[in-house]
Amino acid sequence: MGTAAVDFERVVEECRTGGLNEENIARLAKTVAETFGVRPQEVGILRVEGPWLVFLHPTKLRNLAAIPLNAANSVAAQTATNGRPQIINNFAQVKHTTIFESIPLEESQEDRSTAVIQKLISVPIPGAKGPLGVLQVCRKGATPKAAGTDFSFLELQRLMSKASVLAKLMAA
Repeated sequence: MGTAAVDFERVVEECRTGGLNEENIARLAKTVAETFGVRPQEVGILRVEGPWLVFLHPTKLRNLAAIPLNAANSVAAQTATNGRPQIINNFAQVKHTTIFESIPLEESQEDRSTAVIQKLISVPIPGAKGPLGVLQVCRKGATPKAAGTDFSFLELQRLMSKASVLAKLMAA
């Protein structure tokens, strides 16, 4: 088990006392971001609540909207409903819900206007009776090249491992 996996498990254990409060969610997202070399705002943590997926992170999206689980153009909804992980290294060309990309998460105006999701990995957070949520990591940039390297199968496996650890906290 790599150091990043151990660090994430330690952070999840430390978060058990406070549960999924805002501070703990930010710590979890930061730890995942460090593993994949992305910014914390490029990590999505969503929880299934009835017929909806609700953002826990990025925090700015939490109170703005939820994703119906039956949304045909939502990768997060597809991941939750079919329980299958996905790697999409041409995400900007794939038909998807873009409303969340229009909400500014960046501080600089330049980042907001040019950075779109180019690459995405999305995995279900497993539960005993079906997915508890979805964990996603994206790479944003003006172009696919500017966004960085493509996601690999190994990175998908790492994210699946983190989702399994996160499930212990979400199920508690």
